This record gives sequence, C-alpha cells and structure tokens, in this order.
Amino acid sequence: MCESGPSSQIEIDNDRGDLTGLKHLLEGLKGKKFHIRTFGCTFNHADSERLVAALLRMGSTPASEEEAEAIVVNTCTVIQKTERKVLRTLEKFRTRDLYIMGCMPKVQMEKIRRVCSPGVIDSEELHLCAPELGVRLRGAVGAVQIAEGCNGGCRYCITRLARGPLRSYPAEAVMNAISQLCESGIREVQLTAQDVAAWGTERGESLPDLLGDLLELEGDFAIRLGMMNPASLLPIFDEIRPFFGSEHLFSFAHLPLQSGSDRVLKAMGRGYTFDDYLGMARELRSRVPDLFLATDLIAGFPGETDGDHRLSLRAMIEMEAEKVNITRYSPRPGTEAASRWDPVDRVKKERSRQLNRMAEEIYHRKNQRLLGSIFPATTVEEVRPGSVVARTPAYRTVVLKGPLPLGADVLVRLTEERMHYFLGERVA
Repeated sequence: MCESGPSSQIEIDNDRGDLTGLKHLLEGLKGKKFHIRTFGCTFNHADSERLVAALLRMGSTPASEEEAEAIVVNTCTVIQKTERKVLRTLEKFRTRDLYIMGCMPKVQMEKIRRVCSPGVIDSEELHLCAPELGVRLRGAVGAVQIAEGCNGGCRYCITRLARGPLRSYPAEAVMNAISQLCESGIREVQLTAQDVAAWGTERGESLPDLLGDLLELEGDFAIRLGMMNPASLLPIFDEIRPFFGSEHLFSFAHLPLQSGSDRVLKAMGRGYTFDDYLGMARELRSRVPDLFLATDLIAGFPGETDGDHRLSLRAMIEMEAEKVNITRYSPRPGTEAASRWDPVDRVKKERSRQLNRMAEEIYHRKNQRLLGSIFPATTVEEVRPGSVVARTPAYRTVVLKGPLPLGADVLVRLTEERMHYFLGERVA
C-alpha cells in the first residue's frame, strides 16, 4: 500500500505518524472496480487523478458508474448550488460502497451524515499516499498542484476553512512534475492552487521566483496560471508582469474581482480596491494586448445596494473581460458573512441576470473583432471523433474539424464565434 512514486515526485515530511487510517480505508478499494465523480475546481480534478494513480498501483480498475463496485465522490461546497448537487449525488449512491473526499467532509460532515455514511479520504493523507503533483486531465492537458490552502481573509469563503492555511510545494518538485508531463506528451500545463499568486509566501518565497525557474525549462509546453487573488498579486505584480508574453506562458490571467464597489470589497475582506484591480488589468493588456482576462463577480453580497450593483456593471464595461463567472451570493456555514442580512433571492437573481447580459454583450462584441484573424494554436483535446480543441497563445479555444493529432502545432483562422469559443479552420 501507498507505494512511493518516482524520485522526482514531491516528498513531504509526515509529522502525523503513519498512514494506518488511510491505508485501511484504501484497502477496502484494493482490486475493486471504482468510479470517481468530481465536483469543483481544477485542484479537485487533480486530486481525483492522484487517487486514480494510487488505486491503479493497488490493482484497482476504473469503471462506469453502473459497473463500479465502489464509488468515490470528490466534493465541493464553494456555493450552495454546488452543495445541493453533491448531496443529491451522495443520496443517490448511499446504498453503494461509498467514499468521499474534497472540501465538504472537513466543514459539513454533519450534513453529509444525514444522507449517507461514507468512508472519508483525507486530502492531506491522500497527498502523502499519492505523491504525484502533475497529472493528465484529458488529451494533451495536464495540471500541476503548486500549493494547497489559503492565507486570505475573505469573509464569505468556506474553501479556506476547508483547505486550511497555505502550504506551498517545493519549486523543484513543481519543475520535475512539469518535466514529466512534457515527456508524456502534455502541451498545456495548468498550475493550480486555491490562490496561485500566494505560492511560497509562507516561507519567504514568491511566485516570480517559481515562474523564473519554470519558464527556463525546455520542451514544447505552455503554462496557464490558475486563479490569482488580486490582493496576493499586488505585492508581486511588478515582478510578474514581465513574464507575460513569454513563449512558455499563456497570455491568460484569472483575477477574480468579485465586486466593482470598494465598499463591498472592503466588507468582503478582499484587500484591494477596484482601481488597484483595473490598474493591474490595464498594465497586463498594455504588455500583451491579446490578453485573455477571466474574472468572477458575486451578485447580491450582504449589504450590496443598487448603487453598488451599478458599480459592478460599470466595472464590467471598463474591464472588458473575456470570461466572467457570475454567482449569486449564498451564505456558507462558518463564515463571517453568513450571519449578515443579504438581499432577497429575486433581487440577487435579477442582478445576476443583468451582469450576465452585460457579459454576453461584451463577449460578442470582442469576439466579432477577431473573426477572420489567423493565430498559431496547439491541439490539446478531442471534442468528439473528428473534432479537436486548439488553444491560441492567448488561451482562446478554437474547435477544428478534421483528423488532427493532439499536440499538433497549426495555424487557424477564426470563422465563427460561439461566445465562449470559436469555430476555426486550419490554414495551410
């Protein structure tokens, strides 16, 4: 059990004694057909792949939901809507040999016990048992976990309660993980953490230190930086900015704004102002005009007024983000914001609709400008037989028809826009 992987994988000191508990738990999966259902972020999907690697070493085999002898649900509880989906899934599998992992067991175990009695796979023990930092997600796309936990102070976030304080993985382990993925044919490497910009800060290092090493690695790959909290990015921004435009780095930034109102941002505990945010976004666009900016907005945070909402609408116009993830505020148990009054559901629903309409108008307007343009791209995953997804250097998604191998470098012309992706044709 818990065989160690290649020497280039991460080594973590086990200050908690042996792994008897997890060994005993995974022993119940040994040699069985298993099925994993994953909710949530890239980090969760990477955790699921680490578990797959551990189970394969034990002689277990992946199977369909119907054929599986054991079911694993990797949970997420970032918003109430996702929590409900997870609980419905757990109830569906309650009579099966059921195991759970992810964020919910650490913060909502009582709610889980009301619908099922699963075995719990602890993420920290899993990482000791399955040391792979780098995993293949699909096709030529891989992910590397660079840190777990968060030192932020967001008053509405349950994830930081579930994942605990920041624990960054060593730069050498991250570099080795990327090198191994590249050797296996991975062309797109997604760096993932609860806050990528915070990497190393708990031990006096910083993300620019890590990126400086990673971008010197040889190979045909490009890194996509995961979500970066603007408050964590601000202190290192002048050092990070020059990396954008590098051959091995997608011109992509996921910077969650959450609100265009400074008053609401302060109430959220975000640690920056809208001007701080807009300044960084504009400087990145000045360095790489083709930047793909992704952001997040919360509709109806406790105390948000109509005026605050209008500021978020105005912020969208000024940012012109290529992707906006819009969620209605939902109180999360154990967070400070959960005890505050928040707008009624119909108000939150209407505000989110207005934000979505604004976002879609911006998408279409910006996408139309790009139609007919030609970009280099790399094929990274299969959509369906006869269609592949290619990524441009700015991380735009282009669907191409034709029997193209994954990992191929091609020139593409954008022919149609479908809001979140383009249809394209290969240019000879």
